[in-house]
Amino acid sequence: MEVRREDEFSPLKNAKGTGEDDPDTSKQDILNQGRRWIENNGGTVESEGAVDETGVEVSPLVSYGGEGLEFLQTRTIKAPAVIEKEE
Repeated sequence: MEVRREDEFSPLKNAKGTGEDDPDTSKQDILNQGRRWIENNGGTVESEGAVDETGVEVSPLVSYGGEGLEFLQTRTIKAPAVIEKEE
Protein backbone atom coordinates (compact mmCIF):
# COMPACT_ATOMS: atom_id res chain seq x y z
CA MET A 1 0.00 0.00 0.00
CA GLU A 2 1.25 3.47 -0.84
CA VAL A 3 0.18 6.63 0.95
CA ARG A 4 1.05 10.28 0.65
CA ARG A 5 3.95 10.97 2.98
CA GLU A 6 2.50 14.27 4.24
CA ASP A 7 -0.69 12.47 5.28
CA GLU A 8 0.89 9.60 7.20
CA PHE A 9 4.43 10.41 8.29
CA SER A 10 6.23 13.21 10.09
CA PRO A 11 9.49 12.07 11.66
CA LEU A 12 10.49 13.33 15.09
CA LYS A 13 14.11 12.52 15.71
CA ASN A 14 15.97 15.77 16.30
CA ALA A 15 16.06 18.29 19.13
CA LYS A 16 13.80 21.33 19.14
CA GLY A 17 15.08 24.18 17.04
CA THR A 18 17.05 22.19 14.49
CA GLY A 19 14.48 22.94 11.79
CA GLU A 20 14.30 19.42 10.42
CA ASP A 21 12.46 16.42 11.83
CA ASP A 22 12.03 18.19 15.17
CA PRO A 23 9.00 18.95 17.39
CA ASP A 24 8.32 22.20 15.54
CA THR A 25 8.18 20.59 12.09
CA SER A 26 6.03 17.73 13.40
CA LYS A 27 3.58 20.23 14.93
CA GLN A 28 3.43 22.20 11.69
CA ASP A 29 2.76 19.01 9.72
CA ILE A 30 -0.22 18.20 12.00
CA LEU A 31 -1.58 21.75 11.61
CA ASN A 32 -1.17 21.60 7.83
CA GLN A 33 -2.99 18.27 7.73
CA GLY A 34 -5.96 19.75 9.60
CA ARG A 35 -6.01 22.68 7.20
CA ARG A 36 -6.10 20.30 4.21
CA TRP A 37 -8.92 18.29 5.78
CA ILE A 38 -11.02 21.41 6.35
CA GLU A 39 -10.40 22.74 2.86
CA ASN A 40 -11.16 19.31 1.33
CA ASN A 41 -14.53 19.43 3.10
CA GLY A 42 -15.39 22.89 1.75
CA GLY A 43 -14.25 25.04 4.66
CA THR A 44 -11.86 27.98 4.55
CA VAL A 45 -8.87 28.64 6.79
CA GLU A 46 -7.57 32.19 7.22
CA SER A 47 -4.40 33.10 9.05
CA GLU A 48 -4.20 36.09 11.34
CA GLY A 49 -0.56 35.66 12.28
CA ALA A 50 2.81 34.51 11.11
CA VAL A 51 3.43 31.90 8.44
CA ASP A 52 3.83 29.16 11.06
CA GLU A 53 0.34 29.94 12.41
CA THR A 54 -1.64 28.93 9.33
CA GLY A 55 -2.87 25.53 10.42
CA VAL A 56 -5.65 23.93 12.37
CA GLU A 57 -5.46 21.03 14.78
CA VAL A 58 -8.39 18.65 14.40
CA SER A 59 -8.96 16.49 17.47
CA PRO A 60 -9.00 12.74 16.76
CA LEU A 61 -12.28 12.73 18.71
CA VAL A 62 -13.78 14.74 15.83
CA SER A 63 -12.00 13.13 12.88
CA TYR A 64 -9.32 10.49 12.61
CA GLY A 65 -8.58 10.80 8.90
CA GLY A 66 -10.45 13.85 7.60
CA GLU A 67 -13.88 12.21 7.62
CA GLY A 68 -16.95 13.73 9.27
CA LEU A 69 -15.96 17.35 8.81
CA GLU A 70 -18.91 18.27 6.60
CA PHE A 71 -20.17 20.58 9.36
CA LEU A 72 -17.28 22.91 8.43
CA GLN A 73 -18.39 23.19 4.79
CA THR A 74 -19.37 26.84 4.77
CA ARG A 75 -17.32 28.02 7.72
CA THR A 76 -14.21 30.16 7.87
CA ILE A 77 -11.73 29.15 10.56
CA LYS A 78 -9.26 31.70 11.93
CA ALA A 79 -5.89 29.98 12.32
CA PRO A 80 -4.26 28.92 14.49
CA ALA A 81 -7.22 26.97 15.85
CA VAL A 82 -8.22 23.68 17.42
CA ILE A 83 -11.39 21.82 16.37
CA GLU A 84 -12.42 19.78 19.41
CA LYS A 85 -16.13 19.18 18.75
CA GLU A 86 -18.84 19.68 16.16
CA GLU A 87 -20.34 23.14 16.45
